[in-house]
Amino acid sequence: MRFRGGRACPANFGGLLDNAKPPSCIVLTSPTQCDTMPLKGGSDMAKTGSLNIRIDSDLKERVHGILEASGLTASVAIDMYYRQIARCNGIPFRIIAPEPNEESLEAIKEAEEIGKTQSYRFKNAEEMFESLGI
Repeated sequence: MRFRGGRACPANFGGLLDNAKPPSCIVLTSPTQCDTMPLKGGSDMAKTGSLNIRIDSDLKERVHGILEASGLTASVAIDMYYRQIARCNGIPFRIIAPEPNEESLEAIKEAEEIGKTQSYRFKNAEEMFESLGI
């Protein structure tokens, strides 16, 4: 598959997607070099490698249902993912850290306030521990 301009567009992924619906929830903010880079090899290559992973069973069932509805098996989907990693020479999408929860936001705010009113500089860790009474 190639993803351009924030839309998913179908491509014949080595014959793997002939009867599959294109995904509707893949969004990229901008085209990347890996969306058009050719990858040597194809679906006719001998598949001799194997992969054994542990995954949350609820997630597995949810994803298997989505893949099945798309006409894909987990093996084909993982193969597609690995090919995209090889094309991009990295993870083919942006990984975003989750937003901090309310408790973390409060701790961050508290630390910023302390930093504004109390600023300490230490020459080494021993001096810092001494000031803390540790």
